[in-house]
Amino acid sequence: MTATLRLVEALGAATYSSQAARVIRAALNIDARRRAIPALEQLGWWAGGGAGTPVRGSGYTPLPPRVSVADLRVFYLRTYYLALNEARRDSAWRDAYARDLRGITRLFWRGDFTRSAFVTTFSDDVAIYLRRAWQEGAALCGVSPEELSAPEQTELEMRINALLPHVISFADLVEKRTRAQGYKFSNPGLQARLGTWITRYDELRTLGQLRACADQKLQWRRHLKRVTKESCIDCLRLDARVYRAATWRKWGVRPQSRDLACGGWRCGCGFAVVTDVPSTPGHPPRLQGQK
Repeated sequence: MTATLRLVEALGAATYSSQAARVIRAALNIDARRRAIPALEQLGWWAGGGAGTPVRGSGYTPLPPRVSVADLRVFYLRTYYLALNEARRDSAWRDAYARDLRGITRLFWRGDFTRSAFVTTFSDDVAIYLRRAWQEGAALCGVSPEELSAPEQTELEMRINALLPHVISFADLVEKRTRAQGYKFSNPGLQARLGTWITRYDELRTLGQLRACADQKLQWRRHLKRVTKESCIDCLRLDARVYRAATWRKWGVRPQSRDLACGGWRCGCGFAVVTDVPSTPGHPPRLQGQK
């Protein structure tokens, strides 16, 4: 329960401080002995206007007076996603990232999220998960999150901050392809852009690995992250090549790069740390998109 209130307070302080006070007062009426998930169920029941059967037949308290159901609904949806991120420790983060981005986008497409709530929630998820992706990449070379250097942390935050402004343009696209306008969620244009955001997890993971591995040898491997139907000409040329991480970085060649012939957004390639494979002579070939 305390964790849930902290999440509500945090998101309220960031963007909705005036409404947050009402939501927090309402949440305080929940039995303090309840755990976070039942507390969210109570919030969700309130957010639905108190309609329907309470989850698990719990005896929920009525919605306190002077609390707007409309305001509470936005808070509930955002808090739900943030709470899931806090609780997710052992599950597959990349898959969870993809599910969350699809879920948040679907809510906006369906009209259940305001534009501002979508932009804030989507941006929060991107920042949370991409930090995790970078840490996963660094861990492949034995570097823990606590051991990341200041330059590594700076580069990570710079890359995330460079991506976040593009959430606005993605919101513009979704806003023009909503269910109310007759579009399906499977709309190719919408799904292509959403797929690009999902692939950023693989990209940040690779960048974190390149940074942390330094002089370790990395081998380019197709289908390392996942199997794709086809491989572009760049990925075919690079497959099985071995260079030190610093060399890959120097030449700007990496999986999920936008300079790949395929654009990188569906790239399933990755780097594998190798010790018993000799380095490839020379340097990585120039990518199709590099000038």
